[in-house]
Amino acid sequence: MDNITHLRRANPSDLASVLELFTTTIEKVCSKDYSAEQIKVWQASADNHERWLAKITRDEFWVAETGKFISGFASLKNNSYIDLMYVHNDFLHQGIATRLLKKMTDLASQRLIRKITSDVSITAKPFFEKHGFKIIKENHLVLRGVAIMNFQMEFDITR
Repeated sequence: MDNITHLRRANPSDLASVLELFTTTIEKVCSKDYSAEQIKVWQASADNHERWLAKITRDEFWVAETGKFISGFASLKNNSYIDLMYVHNDFLHQGIATRLLKKMTDLASQRLIRKITSDVSITAKPFFEKHGFKIIKENHLVLRGVAIMNFQMEFDITR
């Protein structure tokens, strides 16, 4: 079996796999930092398939493929905002998130962007800090009546 991970541009046929990875990762990985109610509300954003298809076709949306399995994905919106970054719980700590992050920063750099931002979960914050992102502020959001906290972070590509 081919266990080499390749990055490629996502396409609309990836939608089901991307959404499954999204909801599973939130449940299995982020549950240590967020309540069951917060997880449920967060996962519900997967219900808007049109929005996700638009992200796949409009943004720089890339998947990591290990063998024939989508093991992670990331998207760069408006050349300077990492909108999404998720790695399947079975593929954590294998360098996939690092490769996806490098792809996003390389794409921004090619467009002469100097700084990129992202709104990062409590769970992902240590990863982003390890890669040079700095906290700009804490975000306190309310989604469907449920309070959820994350962090706005920034990275200076030129450093």
